[in-house]
Order: sequence, then C-alpha cells, then structure tokens
Amino acid sequence: MSSSQLLASLEPPSIEQLRVLSDTLLSSIKSNLRDPNGTTMLPSYIHRLPNGQERGTALGVDLGGSTLRVAVIQLSGQGGGGSGSGIVDVLVRKSWSVTDDVKQLHGSAFFDWVAEKIEVVIAKANLRGTPLRVGLTWSFPIVQTSPESGTVQKMGKGFRTHEGIEGTELRIHFENALRRKNLRHVYLASIVNDTTATLLTHAYSHPQARISLICGTGVNAAVLVPVTCLAVEKLGRRPSSWTSVARNVVVNTECSMLGAGIFPTTSADSKLDSLSDKPGFQPFEQLTSGRYLGEVVRLNLEAAGLKLVDRWSLSTEMIAQLESADIDSAAIRAFKSTFGIDLEPSEVDFVSSICRAVARRAAAYIAVMVYAFHRLQCGELEGEQIRLASVACCGAVIEKHPTLRSQCQEFLDALEGQRKITLDIAHDSGLVGAGVAVLSSLEQDKESAKL
Repeated sequence: MSSSQLLASLEPPSIEQLRVLSDTLLSSIKSNLRDPNGTTMLPSYIHRLPNGQERGTALGVDLGGSTLRVAVIQLSGQGGGGSGSGIVDVLVRKSWSVTDDVKQLHGSAFFDWVAEKIEVVIAKANLRGTPLRVGLTWSFPIVQTSPESGTVQKMGKGFRTHEGIEGTELRIHFENALRRKNLRHVYLASIVNDTTATLLTHAYSHPQARISLICGTGVNAAVLVPVTCLAVEKLGRRPSSWTSVARNVVVNTECSMLGAGIFPTTSADSKLDSLSDKPGFQPFEQLTSGRYLGEVVRLNLEAAGLKLVDRWSLSTEMIAQLESADIDSAAIRAFKSTFGIDLEPSEVDFVSSICRAVARRAAAYIAVMVYAFHRLQCGELEGEQIRLASVACCGAVIEKHPTLRSQCQEFLDALEGQRKITLDIAHDSGLVGAGVAVLSSLEQDKESAKL
C-alpha cells in the first residue's frame, strides 16, 4: 500500500458519518445495558453523585497495577457562596511501587503488605487510635456484593494475590490484615473501581460531571444512568435499603469491549487483533489506548516498507514525540537508536504523519464514545437538563499526549454543533475518589435511615 493510501485509510470519517457511528454505538450501549449476562455495563453501588456538601475525613487507598497510594483525604464542603464546588485537601500521602515480588504474594501476605503501608500513613498523620473509614479504589475484577465488599476474582497484571482466596470476601481479608497490625479502629467502608473513583472525584467539585473517561494504558468509562436502564439481573440481590432510594446508578461501562463492527478499521488493525491473546475481546481499546497506539503505528509503518520487526517496540510515548519531529530532533535520534534505521527527511515527514493520523483517529473515536454516553444520559436522566456536561478524565494518554485531548474536544464540539461537553482532568482521582465514596456513602446511609 502506498504512503498516501495508508494515510487516507487512517483519516477519520466526516462529522456526519461520526454521528451515524454514534447512533449505532448508542443502540449497542442500550442493548448491553439490557443484557443480563453481558460483561459490560456493570452497575456499582453508587446511586447518587456527591453534591459538594459532604464533609469529613477518610483514608483513601488506591491500588493499581503498578502503584499503591495511600492518603488522608479531607472534604470541607462548598466554598463561599454555596457554589456547589466542594473543597478537597490531601493531608498526608505516600506511594509505593508494586514490584514483581509483591505481585507474587498470595492472599493474606499481600494484604499484610498493604496494611503495613496504611500503618505508615496513619502514623505520619498522627491518627493511630482514631476511628478511620477507608475507601478503596480497586482496579481489578471484583463481583461486588455490597458498597464495602465483593468477592475476589483473578486479578491479572501479573498478580497472584487471588490464588487460594478467589471467590471470598475482599473486605474480610483487608480488615483482618489491618487487625494484625493492631489497627482496630480502621475499617473498610467503600470499594469502587478506578472509573467510578474518577467520576466521584470530579463531581465533588464540578456539579456538571456525569461521565468519567480513563485513557491511559487501557481505556474505560463510567456513566450515571437510571436504574431502569439496566436488566434487573445485572443488579443482583440488593438490600431494600439500597433499592428503596436508588433512582440512578453509576455504571462501569467496560467500554474497551465495545465497538466491534461499528468503528472503521484497517488491515493493520486486523493484524493487531489477530495476533492478540484474545482476538475480538477489546476492539475499542485497540483503537484508542496507550497499550496499542504505538503498535498500530508500527504496523502501518511496516506496511509502508519500514522494517520495524519487533512487536511492541514502538511505544505510545515515542509516537507522541514523533508527531512533531524533524530530522535533527531527539525523537528521531531515539528512533534510530531503537530500530537502527537512518531516516531520510521525506521519511521523517511520513513517520510523523502516521503518528499524527493514528492519534487523530483515536481522538475521533473517543469523541464518538463520549458523545454516545452523553446522548444516553440526555435521553434517560429524568428531571435533569444537561446544558453543559463535564467529563472527568484521567490517564497518561488523555493527560499527557500533546494533541489527543484537544483534538477530541474539537470533534465533540463539531458533533454537538457547539461546546456542550468539556473534557476536564480529574487530578488524584483514585485517591480522592476513594475518600469521596466513603463520605458519600454516609449520606446515602442517612437517606436510607429516614425511610
């Protein structure tokens, strides 16, 4: 395939065509919400978003694939004038790398390691002996059985923690480890996943937030929708204290698995999918996430005759640098060092063009996904007129890529005809969202107690 044909194949569809894709995607989303056995559209126990008035102190614990972060979170409610924007302070924080040795720890040994780090933060904050509620952002599969617990599932990402305890209650293992550290006044009050934590973080200070988007190594989103949108079976058995007050629910969309047969793809995309561990498993993620964008570029360059033979050898970080590279740039020197290829000036221009094209296509497809979720909410959330929606964003790609977020915003503006949806960064979302979840759940408990 010629260079011009490759670039043309990566060109996003027109705005009118993107709207048609959104129509098809919206139908797919609604179908997945109604699918009782589906692996997408998973409801949390969060049935309302914070209003910025929540106050108190909680311990936030954010466990991801490579890092454990622990912090004391203080919510001070609204600022002057009752603007609806809650004030958040992170009083004490520490983080630790989750090394390969830690990932090999089974069951109680792993939770003992987590409890040890929690103890460090509590001591640093001089809060030993003080009753503390913990909010946990758990970025791994879990079958949630209550707002504060769920059954442990296979974790992936190199972890062996689940071995021997799969199917048992996470809260029991977590709190038993705390007791072994003599932290008897500390207990687990909330578990959320990273997309829900991101939405809660942003909603506390931005009342217009109804959607969150994570775009880093992977991609996912959470949305607030009416309970009636979901198949009853998806909710499982929930106590009357929840069902009697819950009109809406925050849904973990697992949107990485959406989009099959909807978004246009190229031969490079097909090759990437055929060589993956689970072909067809994450079509949207393969088109948009940091895990795959570099490989998509590599496959397109290979199709143009550049022999970059090693799979995964071109990182998304490098392609971001290559977007604006010239023959004398550090990015081109890094490219030569990695692949042993001296590029002619015309080849440098072509490599940069492919990098920009792949990023622009990803921005367009992310915009279509966000637009579909926004349309879902506009059609379903009763009593709410969503004039301006703020999308809570986090993740290395959406935060650090030089052009992707701004291009995605441009596509959203074009799809709406004006700026009605804004992409806003939610800082410290895993930590702060864990704390907000705890203090929001207290308000929800008060609502239930009144019934």
